Amino acid sequence: MKKTIYIIAALLTAACTKPAEVLIPEADFASVKLSSLSAVVSEEGGDKTIFVATNREDWEVFCQEDWVDVSVDGNAVTFYVDENIYEESRLAVVEVLAGTKPDVAKARFKLLQSGASTEDLSVHGTANCYIATTCGSYKFDASVKGNGADDGNTFYSGYHGLEITDAAYADLAWESTFDADKTRSTKIISGAPVYSPEEKAVYFSTGEIQGNALITVHNAEGDILWSWHIWVSDEIVKTSKGNGLTWMDRNLGALNNDPGDISNRGMLYQWGRKDPFTIPGRGVTAPADAITAVSQNLSSIEETIASPTVVYDNSYWGDAQTLWDSFKTKYDPCPVGWRVPDRNVWEGISNENLQNTNTHRSIYFVSRKTIKIAIQILNIDFNMR
Repeated sequence: MKKTIYIIAALLTAACTKPAEVLIPEADFASVKLSSLSAVVSEEGGDKTIFVATNREDWEVFCQEDWVDVSVDGNAVTFYVDENIYEESRLAVVEVLAGTKPDVAKARFKLLQSGASTEDLSVHGTANCYIATTCGSYKFDASVKGNGADDGNTFYSGYHGLEITDAAYADLAWESTFDADKTRSTKIISGAPVYSPEEKAVYFSTGEIQGNALITVHNAEGDILWSWHIWVSDEIVKTSKGNGLTWMDRNLGALNNDPGDISNRGMLYQWGRKDPFTIPGRGVTAPADAITAVSQNLSSIEETIASPTVVYDNSYWGDAQTLWDSFKTKYDPCPVGWRVPDRNVWEGISNENLQNTNTHRSIYFVSRKTIKIAIQILNIDFNMR
């Protein structure tokens, strides 16, 4: 067996996995499978082992980072990692190739080592949105859906529960920013997010650019199990008082609260859904089909969770009012400590009531009947504690 160590390196986040035997693929063509797709090692260092299953005798491990040593014993591949003396996380992307050209199969494995500065964004609770700053290393709990609270009205929780199970890997669905030159950026999330099966957590790092991104977790078949909005902003979110409540001074995803600045627009939302949509004309870096803002028929809430970039248009959303309720549910798109205000709290509210709060945009509420797409996609101007 040929065991070549070559490295494809990258920067950033992490993931962990408990090694397990995998069955050799049955196929006429070259095939290779790994017992785990990612793993996370602490900053103190350590080792992780995965198992390779292939129907070819010749296979190679390509991994090239001076902080990773690789050992192959039979179908077991062990990675030995030294202590990380740096503040930031670091990531190695390993490739396993099986077969000979032109019949070659490839599998990728992400090995992340956390840094001393890695911040747990979910330490005070879980949510569908996390606020981060640029040039940071982060992780969050990916074992629970949203804040883990049932809305009490839909059948989703009864069938699918509130825990995220069978997660295999994390991915970056899209990232978006907007500047004066209307250019796209790929530096909001630095590198690739990594899922840790042992911790049931997602690790990621931010780049030098402020903006918004959507991170997804998938099962081994590639289906999306849940997704999270990452709001990267270096400006501290302030609060304001109105109607006896505390309000956020900006839209979800906004980079500032300056009237007239395009960066204060934030994200768009379909009422009752947790995932954001980008504003038309804003540069988005993503696969070609990642932002699919087209009308489609909807059969279940589960379908929207598996397709967080698709806008749906049909009467199913007649009950969407209950998904964003007078209490925070697992569908709420706000960060920890905030929730979407229900329609009743707006009575008596005016721009004068909310000092230092950007109120230049219209608020749309969806009735229990079918509403056109133009109204279903909402811009959340305020969030309420």
